[in-house]
Amino acid sequence: MDLSILRKIGLSDGEIKVYNALLEIGVSSMNNIHEKVGIDRRNIYDILNKLIERGLVSYIDKNNKRVFKITNPEKILSYIEEKKSNLNEIRKSVSKVIPQIQEVYLSKKNDIFAEIFKGPEGMKAV
Repeated sequence: MDLSILRKIGLSDGEIKVYNALLEIGVSSMNNIHEKVGIDRRNIYDILNKLIERGLVSYIDKNNKRVFKITNPEKILSYIEEKKSNLNEIRKSVSKVIPQIQEVYLSKKNDIFAEIFKGPEGMKAV
C-alpha cells in the first residue's frame, strides 16, 4: 500500500515505513519492526516515539516486552484537525503583528522598479 500521502501531513519517510510495517504485521515488537523495515534500532525508537506523540501508534508492555500497534486509522484525521487548529492559532497570532510589520515595511520602502517572484508561491503573490 502506498502511504506516501502521509508526507503531506508531516510524516517522514521513516515514520511512513514504520507505520506501514505495523499496519501490515499488526501488534509487533521493536525487533520485528526492525526486521521488516531495516531501519537502525535506535532510529526506530525515535520514530515510534514521534508516531506515539502524534497519536498514530500505541504500545503496551507484554511479558516485560514492549509491543506496538497502530491506533485506529481515524486518528490520522484527528491529527490533521489538530494541526489545522494549531495553524489557525498561529494565523491569529501573526495577524496581530501584520499591521506593525506593514508599517515598518511601508516606511522603509524604496522606489522599486520591479519585484521578482519565483515559483508557485511567487505567482500567488502577484
